Amino acid sequence: MRDGSLIIVHGGSTCFRFGQHIANRNVRVFTNSMPLAGYLSEHGTCQLTVGGGDLHREPGILYDPARGSYEFYASQFFVGSLGVSPDGLLESHPLLVRFINDMCDLSNEIVVLVDSRKFRERPPKLALPFARVTRLITDDGLSDRDAAMLEDQGVTFTVAETRTGAA
Repeated sequence: MRDGSLIIVHGGSTCFRFGQHIANRNVRVFTNSMPLAGYLSEHGTCQLTVGGGDLHREPGILYDPARGSYEFYASQFFVGSLGVSPDGLLESHPLLVRFINDMCDLSNEIVVLVDSRKFRERPPKLALPFARVTRLITDDGLSDRDAAMLEDQGVTFTVAETRTGAA
């Protein structure tokens, strides 16, 4: 991410943690996540744009599926997921599937932020096939089997070290 970039940050706990780390960066953040927008407005210095629409409390996003297209283009879309399978990213809420695809169409790169536990979850809806993913970032709890699956799917991925003092 470069200074001055416009980025999109999706909802969810991993994307929220990412948003906390970039709160004072010189970027414009577009988000439909109410928790992230609240945090950035109170604790951040980045420029903030919040998407409009109805509040959908369960996923915690503002979204209007009848809106049509947005009038911007982002360098990166940082997206989380409820689950990860050999097919791609999985979600349970159809609204999130549509939002993810809308934001992917507005972005140059799609960066997936998921913790390693998501590889064990199997929500019912395919939100995003791996063919559209630029890279995936996860934690060092990623199993060898899941790493091999990502490699087999041609996914570029980074494993972030989170364990301290591991023997």
